[in-house]
Amino acid sequence: MLKQTVLWTAHPNGIIAGHHPRLRLSAVVSPRLMSDATEPTHSDGTLELQQFPDFLSWPEKNPKFSIRFTNGPTLKATVVSTTTPRLELWKALFPAETSVLPYEFNPDDFHTRKIRSYPVGNILQMIKRVYQDVVLKHPTENPRFDEEGWYYLRQLIPTNQDKKDIETMLKEQLALPRESIKERDIDQWRKDLYQLQQFYPQLDPQTRVEPKIPTLDFHQVISSLGDYPLLLRELGLTFDLEVDLEAGIPLTGSVAIVPNWSSALGDSIDRCPETMYSIDPAHNIFTATPANLGISEGYVQLVNMRNNPLEDVEPYSVIQVDADSTSLKFLEFLRNIEGIREWDQSAGSALPSFRSNGISIVHADRASELSQSLNDSVGLNTDVEGGAGILFAEQLVRGYRVDVWDSESEAWHSLCRREGKYDFGNHGIRLTDEGFISMGLTTAADKTSLDLYLHQSLFTWGGWSLVAPRPGKVIDPQDAVASASNNASSNFQLETHFKPVAGSLPRLRFGRAYRFRMRTVDLAGNSRDWNEELPKSVTDTAQTREQFYNRYEPVESPVVVLRKDTGPGESVHHLIIRSNYNSSVEAYNERHIAPPKVSQVMAEQHGCFDISSGLDPNAYQLMINKDGSFSDKPHEESQLRLPYLPDPISRGAAFLGLPGSGMDKIMMVPFSTEGDWFETLPFRLRLEDGTGKPNWDPHRRLLKVYLPKAETATIRLSSYLSDEDYNLMGIRQMIEEADPALASAATRDYLRRLALEGRLWMLTPNRELTLVHAVRQPLIEPVFQQVMANREKSQTYVTLNGSIGMDGKSTVKLDINACWQEPVDALSEPKCMTISHKAHVCEIKVDAAKNEANLGYRHEFGDTKYRQVTYTADATSRFSEYFHKRYEDWCTLNRSQGTELRHTRIVENTENVLSKDKKIKYERIKDYTIDYGSGTITRTTTGAIRKGESVHVLYSYLPGEITRSSESVTVDIYNSAPPAAPKVLYAVPTFEWEHEHDMSETKIHRKGGGLRIYLDRPWFSSGEGELLGVILWPGLTGTSIPVPYITQWGKDGIRNGEARAFPALPQLKDFKLAVARDTVNDLQELPNEDFHVAGHTVQYDQDHKRWYCNVDINTYDEYYPFVRLALAGYQPMSLNGAHLSPVVLLDFIQTTSNRLVTFQEDPTDSRKINISLSGPAPSGALVGAVVVKLETMDPYKHEQGWLPVPNFTYYLAPIENPETWIGQVTLPSPRGDKPYRLIVCEYERYEIDGDAPNNSDMRLVCTVEFEM
Repeated sequence: MLKQTVLWTAHPNGIIAGHHPRLRLSAVVSPRLMSDATEPTHSDGTLELQQFPDFLSWPEKNPKFSIRFTNGPTLKATVVSTTTPRLELWKALFPAETSVLPYEFNPDDFHTRKIRSYPVGNILQMIKRVYQDVVLKHPTENPRFDEEGWYYLRQLIPTNQDKKDIETMLKEQLALPRESIKERDIDQWRKDLYQLQQFYPQLDPQTRVEPKIPTLDFHQVISSLGDYPLLLRELGLTFDLEVDLEAGIPLTGSVAIVPNWSSALGDSIDRCPETMYSIDPAHNIFTATPANLGISEGYVQLVNMRNNPLEDVEPYSVIQVDADSTSLKFLEFLRNIEGIREWDQSAGSALPSFRSNGISIVHADRASELSQSLNDSVGLNTDVEGGAGILFAEQLVRGYRVDVWDSESEAWHSLCRREGKYDFGNHGIRLTDEGFISMGLTTAADKTSLDLYLHQSLFTWGGWSLVAPRPGKVIDPQDAVASASNNASSNFQLETHFKPVAGSLPRLRFGRAYRFRMRTVDLAGNSRDWNEELPKSVTDTAQTREQFYNRYEPVESPVVVLRKDTGPGESVHHLIIRSNYNSSVEAYNERHIAPPKVSQVMAEQHGCFDISSGLDPNAYQLMINKDGSFSDKPHEESQLRLPYLPDPISRGAAFLGLPGSGMDKIMMVPFSTEGDWFETLPFRLRLEDGTGKPNWDPHRRLLKVYLPKAETATIRLSSYLSDEDYNLMGIRQMIEEADPALASAATRDYLRRLALEGRLWMLTPNRELTLVHAVRQPLIEPVFQQVMANREKSQTYVTLNGSIGMDGKSTVKLDINACWQEPVDALSEPKCMTISHKAHVCEIKVDAAKNEANLGYRHEFGDTKYRQVTYTADATSRFSEYFHKRYEDWCTLNRSQGTELRHTRIVENTENVLSKDKKIKYERIKDYTIDYGSGTITRTTTGAIRKGESVHVLYSYLPGEITRSSESVTVDIYNSAPPAAPKVLYAVPTFEWEHEHDMSETKIHRKGGGLRIYLDRPWFSSGEGELLGVILWPGLTGTSIPVPYITQWGKDGIRNGEARAFPALPQLKDFKLAVARDTVNDLQELPNEDFHVAGHTVQYDQDHKRWYCNVDINTYDEYYPFVRLALAGYQPMSLNGAHLSPVVLLDFIQTTSNRLVTFQEDPTDSRKINISLSGPAPSGALVGAVVVKLETMDPYKHEQGWLPVPNFTYYLAPIENPETWIGQVTLPSPRGDKPYRLIVCEYERYEIDGDAPNNSDMRLVCTVEFEM
């Protein structure tokens, strides 16, 4: 079943004076179309407008009205609307198929949500105090905060506890009220900043939330039309009424609309809530009564006369800076401080600058008042639906109309007057009225929160209308420049276009005074007229205090522009002239100095486009002509012209510290004009060789500055102001409000003088220019008088002692450089690499009066390793970086030798080696090596540069000498700490095979006694030359042999071999592969005890990514003896006490015995082969076996290759106890007939567990292959 409720709301709107005064009021129609569950709807739950016949053609209803006064008469009203509702507009806007979502008031929506805002006034007050404190302490220098100062600012960073406190308060109150600023402490400021942080959360910059165009239903369209009050009247949704002011009407009370109309829908209800009113016939006032003191006489009460500005935040505040950017930049500044703990006390740090943003009014209680209003709306709706409901002025407010008074016109101007064009498909109308500003309530863009976001700013006036867009392009959602679009949505065919009423807007200009007032706008669009005088009762409270509009942006430093291409080491702010100790200056150096650039808006607010009759008609063309910037290319003309709008209050350039004028002296050079302000003329700054004071030539507009050889000067360049300009600056006002001491004329005059000279950095920040007269070379080469490298145990550095002779007059410094190579076994790399190192050991500042410098500097290596280091001393000119030249070269790297570049003396680390297409940048050491001195480049065999590839090489070189180098000295840097203990993985026996061949006999020797020890990475813990040491006891006997720390051997305990000479302990001579043999007394476990060490080299197993060491031991032909190795890392080039690592004791391992296998052809029978096997063997009852097998090549080339010949097994017979085995085998066919392979297998027999006597088993101990 369909039903509807129509709300008819009364809006008192003044009195028409006359002989028979009449009350004015407006009736606003608010339809609520509904259905119950029995009514069919679309799948999305919507109905269509054609199901509600009354609102299918609403303008035809033409209702009549009466006005009911509580405790007074009910009077017939006259409709006095200036227009009759137009059916064709209604039909164009609301076709029959218009979607209708059944109305439902949702009581659990906004009034239960948190409302997030941030206290704009509190935060700006805090920032203001910080800036005041800083500028008063550091007026001419960027502040250098001590640790305590930085600590204070770091305490302002919001913490987790602040988050917890604020979120708890929001949970309880939903919106936070304003607080007193009296004695506000850091904790409170920090909570304010937390609210800012939450109001502007840091979202992922890569995630863009695209706005979606909503699909509006009938009720939403009706609500949206409230922004266009005259359109409501054209559609019959608002009716202007009049009724006689009869004597029986109470002066205060409530009033309601009584409509008289006929509904075509059976279930239609009219609801007519009462509106509280007050009547003042003497002043023609008939207005809705406010529930509190925030509204009076139709005006917002912007000034609280009972408020103490020293203790309380004003409910409404006027601000002139961009609150958001100022607050966010300050918060980011605090975060930067928090992120840095170690401060360079010599470096200054400027605070973020302010930005003028027009004039704003912020409402400190806005969020809490909205929360209360949303909560009240729930009860009000219940009352209205029940046939009751009392409305106050606050509940009728749809928005505000803003007026501004300026000191130029001394009159009020509405910022909301507009001319509107409304397009309804094929219909269009033009209406002139006043728009209004309304609340901008938002939710989280990414929908991660249901919280509401409400800024305290009610509006910002930037010199244009508050209800019509400023002319020009806009930035669209894709961040592109585009024309503003206001296309109608698919289901709401209304397009609106607005522009301000011509001549209605005042100008926003620096130095002018402004006052503001805000008129309330009710749901019908009614308000007090913009040109009305304020009622005397609200004169002090309804308008803001007069306030001058100030500029908060600093006046930037003048722009420095190149006149010619820069040379090496030079930049736009770095001027160089060059000579040598025996040559004159090559050329002078010049820069253009131009006034800083400003935006069109800034120039406009300075009044630069104003003429007596208004705006200069040529202003737009001027803006187009001056919408440029200086290019980075040099400007060779002698008189530079500006491509942009200059800052009108940068009156000239202030130089501090020019050579010849004194470090604390200011020289001011004006920017003159040839006529209009935008034709300001830059001038030239020239640096020349010589001495004397700067010379200013106003006719040539040239400032000459002189600098002797080898001198450097750093000067400051800033803009300077006039006295009138200084008075426009908002920072000036902020400074003078900082401290009662500024009330003194002397203090004010001091700050004013600094500002007028361009030295007050917060108003006129400076940039530094560096002037240099560079000379090329020192006079003589440095010479090492003597050099020694001293090191103590465990030190990671050496101390270089000695002295160096040089010429102090022409040398700025001595650089002691070192180079060496060392192996680096990084686990991140596939193998150990030999890395070439170059290090700058120290820099010795040279006293120009001395010709000798003492060393006494440390060379820090960062470890205790051994290395052999070559040292040189380089005497550098003070100005070497100014003599480099850049070059691009092509070369082909096709051999292991170096390819010569076009130049020698390449500047270190300046090369870029690129592929032919310049898409790949190659790495030094990895892909190529370069010899800077000889100018050669070489590809590495393991790098990415292919053999024969052409590469593009960019580098800097020195066309002439700028340094003098000493002859080099090479010094051994001894290892100072014991090596790391070797990480032994395991050890295995090794064999060495030797083959001897003659015409009829082949001998194969398998030599035993070898071990291969596998070691885990890394190696070279003590540097280059580290060995694997085998620790040995110096003698064969003794009473206290340290068994756990020495290498031992012994016979196989279950074998009875031949009785041979087998020493009790191995000695140095028994280790045949040792490369170093020594006696040491710094075993870690037993210091001061002599031991022998046999040092062996280690090698790298590339396939398995591990190290190994081969140890070959003379075992005196013992049969499979056991060896237990005691190993240690061993660095021969070590300080005493650092040769050996802790000992690693291996398990016993059997080494193999020697074997000789002989294959001899029988000369009488080509099928027969005589075979023998000999070598050490055990004695006893358990004799092994030697088996000979035959294999032939697979004729089908199967994977096995070789296949056993069936029924071919021969056993060799033992002889000589039994160290020799002999026998003869007969081949299936003569030798050479087909491929054969004989396999000789020796098996050892050994006892096994079991009950039966003589239980034994065999294992393979030797295999020899012989291919025929």
